[in-house]
Amino acid sequence: MSSDFITVEISELTKIVKRLLMAEQVPSDEADIITDSLLEADLRGISSHGVMRLPIYLKRLKAQSVKSRAEYETIVESKNVMLLDGKHSMGQVLGVKAMKKAIEKASLNDVAIVGVKNSHHFGIAAYYSSLALKENMIGITFSNTTPLMPAVGGAEAIVGNNPFSFAIPANKQKPILFDMACSVVAMGKIINAQNKGESIPESWGVNQKGIPTTSPEDVLSGGFISPVGGPKGFGLALIVDILCGVLLGGAFGKDVKSIYKEVNEHNACGHLFIALNINRFIPVDNFKQLVDHYILQIKGSEKAEGVSEIYMPGEIELCKRERLVREGITLPKKVYDELIELREQYEISK
Repeated sequence: MSSDFITVEISELTKIVKRLLMAEQVPSDEADIITDSLLEADLRGISSHGVMRLPIYLKRLKAQSVKSRAEYETIVESKNVMLLDGKHSMGQVLGVKAMKKAIEKASLNDVAIVGVKNSHHFGIAAYYSSLALKENMIGITFSNTTPLMPAVGGAEAIVGNNPFSFAIPANKQKPILFDMACSVVAMGKIINAQNKGESIPESWGVNQKGIPTTSPEDVLSGGFISPVGGPKGFGLALIVDILCGVLLGGAFGKDVKSIYKEVNEHNACGHLFIALNINRFIPVDNFKQLVDHYILQIKGSEKAEGVSEIYMPGEIELCKRERLVREGITLPKKVYDELIELREQYEISK
C-alpha cells in the first residue's frame, strides 16, 4: 500500500472519533450515533462522508453553529405524519430519531413520513433508510444541501446535490440499497480527491467559468459540481429541495448554508424519512422471496463482454463492508494525521 494511506483498526478509529466529539461536549450516546454513521460510510467505501468530515464538525461545534447536545421540538404529529424542528442539532442524531419514529408509526399505521427542519449535515442517506430493513420495511430518505449546482442554463449555484436513498429488504440475497446524490458525484468525493492529491474526471465538475475541469481545486474554489443527466439531475434536485425545505417550512436553495464556507452559520438543512410497512401490501416473507427472485433474474441475465458479475445497488458497498470489518479502514494518511493532531490539541489520551 502507498505510504500516502494507512489502515486503522475499527476499534481505534471509533475511540478517536468518539472522544473528539465528547471533547466538544457531545453526550456519549449521541457521540456513539455520529461515530457509527461516519465509520459506516468508510466501511462501505464512501469515504467522502466518513471520518474526513469530523474536523469540520468539530469546528462547527466549537463555533456553536450546531448544538453539541441534540434539541428538537415536535411541530406536527398525527398517526402517519410528524414534523420536527431540529433546532440546529447534529443531523445524525436527528436522523436516527426521525427514522425510528417513522418505523414505529408505520408498524401501527401502514406508512409514515417524518420531516426534520433546521438540521445539520447527516452523512450518508442510506444509513437511515437501512434502519427500516431490521423491521422488514422499506426505508426512504431524502435530504437537501447547500447550493452546489446551477440551474440548466445558469451560471450560479442555486440548488444542492440533494441525496436520497431507498432500502429494500431481501431474503437470502443482500438488501437493495440505492443511495445517490443528484450530482455526478457528491462534493465530498471531490474534497477526498483533493486530500489524496488526485485529479478528477472532467464529468464531475466545472470551474467558475463553467468549463469542465480535472482539478478538484477548480471546483472547490468557485466552480460547481455537475448534475447527473443534465436537466434530469437538476429536476430531481429541485424536487428533493421542495420536499425537504419548502414542504417542511424550512430552509431551501440559498438559505441552506455550507458547512465548510459558512462555519459560523447554521447549516439549516432538512430531511424527509419514509417507512413503508410491506405486510400491509403482501406478506413480507413473500415480498422478500420475490425480491430474491428478481435479483437472481438480473444477476443471471446475459452479461456484456468482459463483465464477470452484475451487481445490485449497494452490493459492492456491502461486500466491501464485510471485508473492512475484518481488515480495518484505510484512510488517506493526511486525514489520519489530522485526527491525531486534533487528539493532541484536545489533550486526549490514547
